[in-house]
Amino acid sequence: PGPCVADTRGTHRYADASPDLLYSVDVLFDAFPDAQLVQIIRDGRDVVADMLDDERCLAWFKPGFANLDEVFPNPFFGVEDETERARWPAAAAAVKCALRWRGSVRLSARLRAQTPDDQMYTVRYEDLVAAPGPVIESVSGYLGTPVSKVAPAGVADHRVGAWRDRLTRRQVTQVERIAGAELRRLGYQPAGH
Repeated sequence: PGPCVADTRGTHRYADASPDLLYSVDVLFDAFPDAQLVQIIRDGRDVVADMLDDERCLAWFKPGFANLDEVFPNPFFGVEDETERARWPAAAAAVKCALRWRGSVRLSARLRAQTPDDQMYTVRYEDLVAAPGPVIESVSGYLGTPVSKVAPAGVADHRVGAWRDRLTRRQVTQVERIAGAELRRLGYQPAGH
């Protein structure tokens, strides 16, 4: 078999929904100076609950993958200081997931601050679930092209606030201890409020 070849005649836009592209935004803008990004921010407790149920995600935390000796601070794992680095090997999975979420949210905030408004648009996941029509319309307006109303397929797979049923009290405390400042900054209320 030969190389995969796509017929791109008539294609004006490409899209990729990989969350890990966050770590390559600078390279993307170098390669595609007119790129437009849509970032979706979601309650970190729901993200941690989903991460804890995802074996592929948890595989990153295995000792052979976590390269904190070679890459430190490590934005992918959200490990920013020596204390976090020293605690990483024995940290609970919920702590490691919370560090990853906190790190990605901090990176998103830095990107938001340095990216022109016409190249980055932020959507809260909870708003997308609550009012998909208006959110899709606003994204369409930002992109300057229609976005299908069926585009957010899979949104229903991730229930808003599911962390209340899926995380233990201890896990909620761990997540809020690690990422509480970011949760509050993004408008997510701590447990019990």
